[in-house]
Amino acid sequence: MAELDPALQDEINELQTRHTALVDAVRNYSGGSIAQATNDLLAAQAQTESTIDEREAALLGLIQRNTTKPVPSLLSDFATRTYMTGVRRLEHGVGVHDMWGISRASSRLVWGASGKLVEVGVDEAAYSYDPETGSPRGVSVEPTRTNMVANSNLLNGWATSRVAVTTNVEMGYDGTEKVVPTLIPDTEDNNHFIYWDYFSVSPDTTYTISAWVEDENYHRLRFIFRSSIGTAPENSSLSLETIEESPGWKRLGYTFTTPSDCEDLQVRLYLYEGSSITYPGDGETGTRMDECVVEEGRSASTTIPTSGSTVTRDADVVRRTLGDEYNPNGFSVYADAQQRSDIGSVFFLNSGGLSNSMRVGLPSNGDNALFVVTNGNIQAVIPLADFAGYTPGDPAKILLAVDPANGQVRLTINGETVTRNVSEFPKLDEKRIGGVSGNNNNINGTVHDCIMYPAAISQADAEAMAP
Repeated sequence: MAELDPALQDEINELQTRHTALVDAVRNYSGGSIAQATNDLLAAQAQTESTIDEREAALLGLIQRNTTKPVPSLLSDFATRTYMTGVRRLEHGVGVHDMWGISRASSRLVWGASGKLVEVGVDEAAYSYDPETGSPRGVSVEPTRTNMVANSNLLNGWATSRVAVTTNVEMGYDGTEKVVPTLIPDTEDNNHFIYWDYFSVSPDTTYTISAWVEDENYHRLRFIFRSSIGTAPENSSLSLETIEESPGWKRLGYTFTTPSDCEDLQVRLYLYEGSSITYPGDGETGTRMDECVVEEGRSASTTIPTSGSTVTRDADVVRRTLGDEYNPNGFSVYADAQQRSDIGSVFFLNSGGLSNSMRVGLPSNGDNALFVVTNGNIQAVIPLADFAGYTPGDPAKILLAVDPANGQVRLTINGETVTRNVSEFPKLDEKRIGGVSGNNNNINGTVHDCIMYPAAISQADAEAMAP
C-alpha cells in the first residue's frame, strides 16, 4: 500500500492545537464583549471541525485509491455498537440512530449482557446477547407476532387434569428471581396435563407453540391439541425442538399447521414418565415449567409474556437511505448473521420495493439465498442448496459482490462462492437489515454486523473475509 502524506495529519493536529488556544483565550478574556468572544470561538470551532472533516475525507480517498485491500464505505458493527461512514468521522464514528432509521411501535424483550431478558423501548435497537455466555449477537430483528395464549405463565386460567400447580420464588428462565410454577402429577395411574381452553385459529395456517422447561426434565413435555370446530392438528412427539437455552432451562417448541376445517384450538401440556403417557405420580415430585406461547409462523420469536389478554409485539424495522457508500459501478456487502425463519432477508437493497432490488437471506427451509430483480424482471437467483457446506439455521458469514463491469454477482457463504451472470443491474437507494420491502417481512434472527465496500471484492478476498 502506498505511503500516506504525514502532512495531512500534521495539518489536523495543528488545527486542533489552534482550537485549544482559542478556548484558552476566551477563558482568560478580561475585556470587551463576552458575546463577541463567544461568537468568535463558535465560528472558529465550526471552521476547525469542517476542515478536519475535509482532511478525513482526503485521507480516506487516498487510502481507497492506493490500498490493495478492501476499505469499507459503511461499517455497522451491531455487536460492538460501532457505526462509521467512510466519507467522514473515521475515528469517532456516529450513533446508531444517525446511521439507521430504527422503528418498532411496541416495546419488546431481548437477552441482555447479564444473561437476563430485558425490555427494549419503542424505536430502540434490540441488541441481543447469548444468555449463557454473555457474548454479543448483534441486533435482533423479528416480525410482528402475537401470543395467542392470554395467560402465558401457566398460573392463571390454565385448567388441570390430575396435576397440582405449586409455586416457589427461584431463578427463572429469564435470569431473574421470580415466581416459578411447578407441575406435580398426582398418584392416579392415568395421564397428567394442564390445558388452555379453546381460542380461535385460522384454517390452513402454520403456528409455533413453545414453553420453557427445566433442564433436567425437558424430555417429559409433549404438546397435544383438541378442536371443537373441525379437525385438530397433529400432536407433537416427545422429541421437541430446543429453540434456545438459558442457565437451568430449555425452551422447547413445535411447529404445526391447522387442517382446512380447524377454527379453534385447545392446547394441552402433557407430562410423560419416560415413554409412558399413563403412570402414577408420587404427588410430590414435579417439573418446573413456564411461559407458553402460541404464535403464527414457522419459528418461535423471543418470548412474549401475557397476563389476562393476548399481546402483540410489533416488527423491528432497520433501514437506511443509501448515500455516498453506494457505488452503482460496483460494490460489496458483508454480513455476519443467523436466520431462524423461512422468510425475510439478512439484507435487502432496493429502490421502491421488490421490482428493483437485491435480496440476500439464509432461509431456514433452504429456499433461495439471492434474488436480483431489475424493472420487475428476475435477473439472477441463487438457491441456498448451492452452498453444500452450509446448514440452514446456522450462523453464517456472507459477502455479496456486485460487479457490473463483468456482468456478474458473486455470493459467498462461509467460504463457498456461487456466481451468476446479470444482464441489467438495478439502481438502488435503500438498505434494510433483516427485512424486505414490507415492514412485516422480517427474518427471525440476529445480524452481528453489516459492512459495505465501494468496489466489487474479488472471489479470493471474499472467501478470505467470509470463511
